[in-house]
Amino acid sequence: MASNHKRRWLVATIAISFALPALAGTEDDVRAQLTAKGYTEVSELEYENGIWDADVTRADGSRGEVAVDDQGEVYDVKDGRPLLDESDLFAKLTNAGYGGVNDIEREGAIFTADAYDKSGNKVELTISAYDGHVIHEERDDD
Repeated sequence: MASNHKRRWLVATIAISFALPALAGTEDDVRAQLTAKGYTEVSELEYENGIWDADVTRADGSRGEVAVDDQGEVYDVKDGRPLLDESDLFAKLTNAGYGGVNDIEREGAIFTADAYDKSGNKVELTISAYDGHVIHEERDDD
């Protein structure tokens, strides 16, 4: 009976691992992901708050900064996807249970904001400017 349980657990683990998107991982992984998506001259890679930032050259030859989250999603303000404005983002964060949302700033396709979580803890948020999902939340003890 125990071996049946272990076998099912192993099969489930393998199935989940194939279903998950490629994670951003290391600097070399992020560089490879960006290159595979058509970016060249990838440089200045820095990781902070759940996001890799990189300077790149796009397929059209323009230079700029893009971000890559821990799930491997690329955030490029020039990729044609519509961006939320601050009022839409504020509404999405409020609906998600955050209070006291303030200091909203956008850089490229990423927003940052300060807020209070559902437990009343002050947090710093990193947010997708495409759909408003929270990429990274960090408690702010200041």
